[in-house]
Amino acid sequence: MSFYDLENQQQDKSIEQLAVKENDVYNIARGKKLCNTMQQRLSNIHSSIQDRSIQTGSYLAANRVQKRTSVARTKFIVCIYNANEQEKFYFEETLTSAANRDVEYRFIPYPLTFETCHYSQDAICVCISTRDHCTSEILRQLNLLAVRLIYLRDCADLIFADDDQTVKQQALKKCIDLNAVSRLKLTLASVPSPPESMLIEYIVTLVLTITKNIHRYYTRMRTLNFSLNGLTSIELYKRKVGIISMNNRIIQKLSTIFDSMGCTVIHWDPTIHPGMKSSELIKEKQNNSPIRGISMTNTKTTTKDGSLVSSEELYSQSDIIIVYLPQDERTNKLINYDIFNKLKESVSFIILGNTKVFDFNQLQYALRQGKLNAISFSTITGAQDYMNTDCSNKALNHDELLQVIAHPNVICTGNEFIFNNDTFLHASAQTCLETLLDFVNGVFPMKNIIQL
Repeated sequence: MSFYDLENQQQDKSIEQLAVKENDVYNIARGKKLCNTMQQRLSNIHSSIQDRSIQTGSYLAANRVQKRTSVARTKFIVCIYNANEQEKFYFEETLTSAANRDVEYRFIPYPLTFETCHYSQDAICVCISTRDHCTSEILRQLNLLAVRLIYLRDCADLIFADDDQTVKQQALKKCIDLNAVSRLKLTLASVPSPPESMLIEYIVTLVLTITKNIHRYYTRMRTLNFSLNGLTSIELYKRKVGIISMNNRIIQKLSTIFDSMGCTVIHWDPTIHPGMKSSELIKEKQNNSPIRGISMTNTKTTTKDGSLVSSEELYSQSDIIIVYLPQDERTNKLINYDIFNKLKESVSFIILGNTKVFDFNQLQYALRQGKLNAISFSTITGAQDYMNTDCSNKALNHDELLQVIAHPNVICTGNEFIFNNDTFLHASAQTCLETLLDFVNGVFPMKNIIQL
């Protein structure tokens, strides 16, 4: 074999080896392309299934699909913001009683803000209060942290809204961006409304406290001052109790209690009869016009809930006035300077939920002039962040609250005080656990879900 033949043979082998290498590279590239295509298809299927499962509230279905590509959750973590010691006790007690080891509570003593969102890492649910404000930025951050459920545990404004859906939406918008919740496909739930007996107990307790000056005597006793000067109490027997409310069930129960004390109960609904005079009410009565299902008699506008009267009659005749109204444009500044001039001497006020019914500048005038015997608030608009917190060692930057509580005949408890009892706190913790378990198990329809 000549030298040239040997050289040609080696070149042929080199060409064959190069062709094999090129073919391998082509096959490898083609395989990678196929893998990428299949991976993209699987990713699209996974996203579609996950979106559908989240919309129906089933987190586990989405978790099963992705368990090959991500670490499965060992526990379902609930991040509870603004948690105090009382709430911590009832949440832990409920979890211990249920003997559920799949749920873990993470108590955060701080409010929910953009800076505190990182505490929700690995959590599936956040539990918030009315002092938290879920803006769209916060909700977007929670969504990135894989939070799927938001639970409102003490939305007092929502409870005071009764069955008015418009007022409920307005109450929810104060603490959470509903558009962002819907856009991010988050699930929103809330504590169930407490029994009306809680509100009734609170109202009656405040009436007895301010008419008997119990709170002022207790303060004196702590300083060893047992003098009764200036603490003359008011006898409720044969007094008139005026109720301004649109909730007939509350009116009926209060009427039963105060009637047993020998009081006369009258009531007025400002949403049904705004500014109605006595003559107009009598004319409507004669026409037998039903008001919220209450039929009128021929001689007197009286129901089992007490006497339905006009606004001017209620203000001029009542010794104690109870205001239970949702926060609404129809009830803003309902009681003003003109109303204070129509009141009897030494009238006591009980205000629940909505303090926008007052003009605070004119209320200050009425308190300084001694037109009011006492007044009690469940909250003051704009001061919710100070309620249920210790402000004794820091500045209180709320002029209206400071000016009002400076008077000795004023009580301000905060809405949380109404529901600060064993029954409601236990129900709130129990409902939170049940809602979470229904959510992760795909139970549909779920209880206590807020439909947006």
